[in-house]
Amino acid sequence: MVSENTDHDGDGRIVNEGGITRRDALKAGASLSAAALAGKYVTGGVAAQTSTTTDGLAGSGTQDDPYQIGTIDDLDKMRDAPGAHYALTSNIDATPTETWDSGAGWDPIQEFTGSLNGRGYTIDGLYIDRSAQCALFRKATAVVENVTINADITSQGYKAAIIAAQHLAAGSLTVRDVTLTGTISGGTQVGAITAMRGVETVKRCTIDVSAQSENGAVGLVAGAFDGTMDDCIVNGSVTGGATGVGGVVGGNYGTIRGCCVTADIDMGSDSHDVGGVAGINGESGAIEAIDVEGTVATGGNMAGGAVGDCLGTIRGVFVDATVNGSQYVGGVAGFAETPAKIELATSRGSVTGDSQVGGLVGEAIAPIVTDASARSTVTGGSATGGLIGHLSSNSTNLHSVVVAASVDSTASSAGAVTGNRSYSNSGRSTDPAVSVFWDGDVAGVTGEIGTVGDTIADLDRAATGQMYELTTPEATGDTATSNMPALDFETVWGVRDGDYPVVESIQSVGCTGANLPSTDDGTGDETTTEEPVPPGGGVTSSQDSVAKWIPWGIAGLIGLGLVADDDGEGGGE
Repeated sequence: MVSENTDHDGDGRIVNEGGITRRDALKAGASLSAAALAGKYVTGGVAAQTSTTTDGLAGSGTQDDPYQIGTIDDLDKMRDAPGAHYALTSNIDATPTETWDSGAGWDPIQEFTGSLNGRGYTIDGLYIDRSAQCALFRKATAVVENVTINADITSQGYKAAIIAAQHLAAGSLTVRDVTLTGTISGGTQVGAITAMRGVETVKRCTIDVSAQSENGAVGLVAGAFDGTMDDCIVNGSVTGGATGVGGVVGGNYGTIRGCCVTADIDMGSDSHDVGGVAGINGESGAIEAIDVEGTVATGGNMAGGAVGDCLGTIRGVFVDATVNGSQYVGGVAGFAETPAKIELATSRGSVTGDSQVGGLVGEAIAPIVTDASARSTVTGGSATGGLIGHLSSNSTNLHSVVVAASVDSTASSAGAVTGNRSYSNSGRSTDPAVSVFWDGDVAGVTGEIGTVGDTIADLDRAATGQMYELTTPEATGDTATSNMPALDFETVWGVRDGDYPVVESIQSVGCTGANLPSTDDGTGDETTTEEPVPPGGGVTSSQDSVAKWIPWGIAGLIGLGLVADDDGEGGGE
């Protein structure tokens, strides 16, 4: 059994020996890359030996001898050789771009197929206000790494981003160890790294932007995403009236994992498909090992703390957010329909809506929900439940679920577990198993299913096909292990004195770069006295970093499938 002596913070997140949560660790680690990478290139003040080209840039434009960029005018010369390799030699003041081209600003480089290595330096004040497809690069098949960019981007039409408005070929853009800050605005397809699909890899990036869109596909990282994203910090706000809105991506068709997200999303009455991570998580989409905080608010439908509309996989998420919407509103997913899977998930905070409101899922049409905990305050009208607002299919799998949600609803279709169901048998799922344990002392309503009322008779807490009511003493501390026999207390669930069982694995996954002190002295001229550090703060594999946060060791995480044996990445220069 996972030890009850494992240290946690006040919200149930595991902390290490120094009292640091994984969210704090990732934030600390992310600050390392710029300092470490700058030191890698400037330690001792020795610059690379290069030659001078006819266009005035030092270097030859090869991967071993990239063109050297030290000013905004140098940066502008990249358009003359868009297939070459470039590296920054200093911080760049890009604020003069605000007056370029009669106030239209930077003219996006049309097709960039080379690489840009920032070497830990910053491009500050990049400005664009143009008709469409606005970004540093209009189209890119490239590698961008080790750079901070602060920008103010406005597209009067479609596609607004800081790095690339779109790709040249699917899966062709790689972004590593990049920090993006500023504002992005567009009519549709808005994101800091890219406006649309086509990114292959995003690793160890920090995004802190404000994004605005009136029509659709907007996220703080990407409007739509079909690549792989690992170990990122995403902060910021999203406003407007768009559909398909996420704190990370508008639509996810790839894999997002190991990220910490703090997003404040405030959309209009016509917006729907809105989530703290992704507005839409398609069938091919996977959201894994994510920590979500903030606010998700829309006047429309399908709002979720992690995902608005889910057809894919949500695995290993910890959501502590305020979620507000109209219909189909959930702490993790607003709407979840087969083949959706929600596994190893915890929802806290508050969930409020008009109808189909649930602590975990607003509307469930035969998804698989396994090893989940719903502890939100849930407020709604018809079909309001502590776990699921409306259970639309008797094929929904609810296995190893703990519900300690407070439900505030005067509707007859309000229940401690689910507010309403649309199938004919009396509350028992015939296919496949149901094992839900709920605390009747805190539920605020009578009965697990609003349309059935009271409790279902003759329940056996060890059997399948059951929703079993417990008291708070029965559902907390060590006594929970005997009263909730369906839960795996060996590898998945843990107990704490006086509290409900915790899905330990989701509070212990996905953060890297927390093993070194920052070398930033606040001057902007970071150096290091240590051996050169690879991108990511010296973490050489996902196992090295995640192991620090797993009470029972990395083998358990590999067994759960949340961590690969190796991240498969070589050097990041």
